[in-house]
Amino acid sequence: MNKYFKEWNGKKFPVREVELPEELGGFVTNVATIELWDAIEDAYNANDKTANNIDDSIYFYCERGFIEGDPTDEKIVEYLIKYVC
Repeated sequence: MNKYFKEWNGKKFPVREVELPEELGGFVTNVATIELWDAIEDAYNANDKTANNIDDSIYFYCERGFIEGDPTDEKIVEYLIKYVC
């Protein structure tokens, strides 16, 4: 599905939109690199509204390099089944 970037403090982080299989809820959602979480974590913990909104829009944060490697939607779903289920 779609790939876009979330920006935080001038740095852009890749995000992928993916349709989850029924076993994970069967809806369209977003996954991002863990580096996005690392970047927003302090602000999130300080109740920064923008950081909270970013986190609320992300279903799962994947390991470093995974999203950046442009995996197929199928590979993302396989990854999520492995780490979420």
